Amino acid sequence: MKITWLGHACFKIESNGSSVVIDPYDHNKLPGYPKLEAEADRVLVTHEHDDHNFRQAVTLTGKKCELQVSELACFHDDQQGAMLGPNTIFIIEDGQFRLAHFGDLGHPLNEEQLKAIGKLDAAIVNVGGFVSSEAAFATELMKAVRPTWIIPCHFKGDTFGVPSAGTLDEFLALQGQNAYPVDGCCIELKKEVGTHTVVFRDFCGD
Repeated sequence: MKITWLGHACFKIESNGSSVVIDPYDHNKLPGYPKLEAEADRVLVTHEHDDHNFRQAVTLTGKKCELQVSELACFHDDQQGAMLGPNTIFIIEDGQFRLAHFGDLGHPLNEEQLKAIGKLDAAIVNVGGFVSSEAAFATELMKAVRPTWIIPCHFKGDTFGVPSAGTLDEFLALQGQNAYPVDGCCIELKKEVGTHTVVFRDFCGD
């Protein structure tokens, strides 16, 4: 399974000839990001905010997506969605790996939700906050789901991101010594022991 960071919370997942793009963004709403132009068999949106739901940035191939996608309903806040609305956790499987994108989850998961998520090879998690998962919350969430690969997103960099968001370093400082630097913006998942936090050097266009 290949995972490419396209910027902010947007990722392209590819495996076995199929692809999905999750949470495409409107670059006009995000400082420092270029215009997003991606192609995939399917586009997924965790919630209807314009830094996550810019579907027109993704050109669909017209092919059937063979990746298995399941959804878990949750909320963008800790008030049952009263403040910021619903959120969806997407779980993607290719027969070998199981990945979850947590969107802008804004509350701890209950036992039933954790059971539905199950054992994860990889988890894409908002670590910068802005209006939801800040570094400390994201850290506790990752302790609860215990993926092999933690893939941070939605943070502020030196030249990009929402000014009020937290930085990647704030999250990494809570992770200890398990950072896994990656040259570029792509990683091919592999079976591994322990937990590793992926640090992409940069985001990239499609």
